Amino acid sequence: MRGAAIKLALPGGGAHDLLMTSFPVSHARDARQFVRFAVIAAGDRETLLPRLVEAFGVEEAQRMGANIRQAIALCPSLALTSYWSRGAVLWGDRPVRYLLRPMSDATAALPPLPESVDGLRLELAARLSSAPVRFRLLLQRFIDEERTPIEDGAVEWTEAASPPIAIATLVIPQQNLLGGDGPAQAQAVDALAFNPWNAPETFRPLGNLNRARRVVYGQSAARWQAQ
Repeated sequence: MRGAAIKLALPGGGAHDLLMTSFPVSHARDARQFVRFAVIAAGDRETLLPRLVEAFGVEEAQRMGANIRQAIALCPSLALTSYWSRGAVLWGDRPVRYLLRPMSDATAALPPLPESVDGLRLELAARLSSAPVRFRLLLQRFIDEERTPIEDGAVEWTEAASPPIAIATLVIPQQNLLGGDGPAQAQAVDALAFNPWNAPETFRPLGNLNRARRVVYGQSAARWQAQ
């Protein structure tokens, strides 16, 4: 699974973080199910499915397994991948989910197709060496708890139920990721701490999973930044 993070500088100071992953939903419906799945997945892989079935039932175990398999599938390019917030956030006066989608003029993946995280980095570096990369930022509005639930992170907000609305364009400028200032910029990004709760009150995260992320992300960042 790939991820995307945007840190927006706010006019009065502080930051607004937008965090996304390359799959539209979570394998877990809520934080309790997420932790329970993680504990089971840490055990013997040979008996993973039977233990998931025992814990969650056949249908839930199959749903979670299919979600994970799709989420970790290889992609040809980070620049050609869509990214979803998965969880809902307040956006002014209503709940939304947001996503990043490659612009329609994006070129095909550069050969050879990457087969590793490093391959994806090199493909993106080659792409940015000759042209900027652009994404469209879109919002999906909350419709109702059946089609666009807030508390169930495993339900997709389909485009049929809530058509995405384009609100901005993200431009990653042409640059040299592998030389010049590229390595120093990469180190600066690695030192940043992202948290969906780095947001103004009118853009606060919503839902069970997001409430758990507030604690987990903060403690995780404090731990690795102390190392």
